[in-house]
Amino acid sequence: MATKPSIGSDNRAISKKNNTVLCKRLFAITSITIIIISNYLMGASMSKLVLSYTSSTYIDQPFDDSHKLLSNDNTRFIALCSCTEGTDDSEKERYTPLHWAFNRISNLIPHIEYTGMIIGKKHCEDYIEQWIHDKLLQRYDKEKIVNITTRIEVIYTFSNHKECKDRWPLNETLVGKSMTQSSSSWIRGLHIPSKSTHFQRDMHDWGEVAGSKGHRCNPSDTSIIHQYRSKELWTEHQHEHCAVIHFPAVMYWANLFYQRQLKDGLLGSNDTVLSMLTKRNSYEEGKKILANKKQFAILLTMSSFQPRYAADALVRHALCRLLNQKYKSTHCISSWKGEAKAYNVTIEKDIVLAYKAMSPYKFVITMTNHFQDGYIAEKTINPFLANAVTITSIPNVGQYINADGMITCNISKDQLKKVQRYYKGNFTWMPFNSTPDIWAKDSSIQPIRYDPYAVGPNGEEKKGDEAVIEFAVSQWETTLQPCIDEIIRIDTNDDEYIKKIMQPYILNGTNSLFDGTYLANSFLNWFVWTNSPLVDGLEDQIASLEGMQEQTPNWGKLK
Repeated sequence: MATKPSIGSDNRAISKKNNTVLCKRLFAITSITIIIISNYLMGASMSKLVLSYTSSTYIDQPFDDSHKLLSNDNTRFIALCSCTEGTDDSEKERYTPLHWAFNRISNLIPHIEYTGMIIGKKHCEDYIEQWIHDKLLQRYDKEKIVNITTRIEVIYTFSNHKECKDRWPLNETLVGKSMTQSSSSWIRGLHIPSKSTHFQRDMHDWGEVAGSKGHRCNPSDTSIIHQYRSKELWTEHQHEHCAVIHFPAVMYWANLFYQRQLKDGLLGSNDTVLSMLTKRNSYEEGKKILANKKQFAILLTMSSFQPRYAADALVRHALCRLLNQKYKSTHCISSWKGEAKAYNVTIEKDIVLAYKAMSPYKFVITMTNHFQDGYIAEKTINPFLANAVTITSIPNVGQYINADGMITCNISKDQLKKVQRYYKGNFTWMPFNSTPDIWAKDSSIQPIRYDPYAVGPNGEEKKGDEAVIEFAVSQWETTLQPCIDEIIRIDTNDDEYIKKIMQPYILNGTNSLFDGTYLANSFLNWFVWTNSPLVDGLEDQIASLEGMQEQTPNWGKLK
């Protein structure tokens, strides 16, 4: 879509045609201004309005029925601008969950109109201004509105990009100031200035869960909307000062998987993200899938450990090793760095194609780098597309996605601390033959480096973290036993296994992560928290909205 010219007095060009239309239809704007009653202020009732005959003189006048006033409820707009580099398609894939959310906001609160996701425009403000002006002109034709205060929220997807930092303010000819209700803007002895009703805000993605520990927030700076992949914050500062929107990465990944499946011809033109994720195998289809499974289980990771990980990331490796020791051959691949062959299985470079390597396996170990509520990424989608049973450990996973098709290993934080307390960062660990109570007493006890990337003199891998994995196995063997027992139970019972792979990824497409409901509610509540004019007067309606439906029966409603 070509960038449309803006309309205003900010030195940006406007076409002669648009000038003519504005002169004919909005001539009264320059001579008579209906002052829109601001919900921020105390004062007169709807029976009195202030008419402005000059820019500085205000005269109280009774309400004139000949001037039909368009309700402020119908002048609320929200827009999404992409500022990162890349093709239109790549940007759409990355930010489609925000697009879902703002569309959903417009559906849930019809008073708020969504301009759409604006990508590839040098100045998306031009497009927004033109779009809104066209809407107001349509209303003028229909209702003969003279002038309207607009309430606009523009959300920019990435705050560090130069064009976002150098953006232009929205045109003030859209009437971006609230007006007072009494003459000369005075309420008794207090002069009340107008307040802005146009806001332009940046999304600030905290990035990987492990990398978010140092993030700090200024609660008075509402120009930034913080988003985070988990529902568990790290520091007291974050708890006290950060208004954060939970943005599960699985939403972004689901769209990437959908686009790739569509491109590869595995989905039809009528398919959607929701139809892909709600697909349910029949029992007969499940029997055929099981008949084609030739391998037991696989763990596929790029490395056994990273400096930024918590000890949680070692649980998957401990489980893989314990299954090998106690039950069946399990393929533990911990050095996948792209296209490779292992166990006669081709592993392709693109992460959204990893499901192909998983297809021969009945089970896929997909435990995350951190066990935190709401931290759900691509790891559970690949097994679903591979028609395999996911083995996960995400707390409260059943509230977000359908846990009935998975095996969930419950590991308490106290159990995780048994290993975590030995880790001192940068691949260094306190000696495993020592205990925390003696570290403070003996300063000679120092951390030891165990590098999973260590190589020998000829470039061969040395398995430098072997001691770490063995220690994790020794600490967690007992707590992982119930999970191992459940895996064996499902593996030895064909009927139970088929029931698992019959399950869709989500049960309810409506009011889910993937139709925008979850994010829409989060954004609306953020706007309420920051007292945005966009939602002024709509607080009760927003509070009464239905939230995201639970995705697994008996897991309880999402808190």
